[in-house]
Amino acid sequence: AYELTVNDLLLVRKENHDLRAAHEKEKEKRQISKKQISTEQGITREEAQALVQSQVEASQAVTTTPGEPELPASQPVVRRQFRCSGCGVEGHKITRCPNRTSN
Repeated sequence: AYELTVNDLLLVRKENHDLRAAHEKEKEKRQISKKQISTEQGITREEAQALVQSQVEASQAVTTTPGEPELPASQPVVRRQFRCSGCGVEGHKITRCPNRTSN
């Protein structure tokens, strides 16, 4: 009986720990800033654009690191040709294979 009680206690402690961790995670999610400008004050369109632009620039400064190499101008992706699963030759699929006998 004692061992069963100890095992139950351990399970309850683990479950309690998991629940507390999940609660903390949800609590952190709720702490995310939800700033809104009150309608009484209001701001002009230009002021709003300036605020947004400054936030975008700040986030870009954080995401890019100075030692990161710049990527070259994007070139169109060249895909490989199809490879026939019947004869293994590139350029066609098995449905169009010239070596395939028609049934």
